[in-house]
Amino acid sequence: MIQTKRWLWRTKTTTTPELWLQPGLTLDQQTELLQLSQSDFLVRKTTHDATRFGSVKALENWLGQPHEILSLISPQNHLLGIVWLSQKSLPELVSAELLFQPSVELTKYQLTFAIRLYAQVRGQGLAKPLLEAAFEYFSQTPLWQAFPTGQLWLQTQATNLPAKKVYQSLGFRQFTPADNEGEIVMLKTAVALQ
Repeated sequence: MIQTKRWLWRTKTTTTPELWLQPGLTLDQQTELLQLSQSDFLVRKTTHDATRFGSVKALENWLGQPHEILSLISPQNHLLGIVWLSQKSLPELVSAELLFQPSVELTKYQLTFAIRLYAQVRGQGLAKPLLEAAFEYFSQTPLWQAFPTGQLWLQTQATNLPAKKVYQSLGFRQFTPADNEGEIVMLKTAVALQ
């Protein structure tokens, strides 16, 4: 479902005069997402978005899965960033590694998320406040409420140090060494909402 309700978002860290948050993606923003996934060098280098959003059909398939989406947009409704929450179990290889860590209950990690900030707003200190706003928004959604433990996991490139720093500041811990593609898995036992 495409929702067009949006609200003004203020953060102390931004030099951008006006940013908006909006649930979902409009059709124009879906087109921008397809383009940004192919043209943004850092996104291509550190994510699987070039494949995930490699075609209209791929995007339609992705949108057909259970997700909650929060878009960061300009006053003109251009896509500047996106955060999504998905229901997805830990990757099999990770699950096998974590079996030997009895303090980790694998079945509680059914939600993952991703964040993308595109070149126009990258490097302005927006990642952490955007994730905090997204978690607050997601906590009110049916997908989040279906898994009330608040336990999240994510995958990121081990070399993406700025992202790792943000995730660690939000309480995520690295649980796996880098795999053959250089990706690590980070876990958070519970997401505390402000």
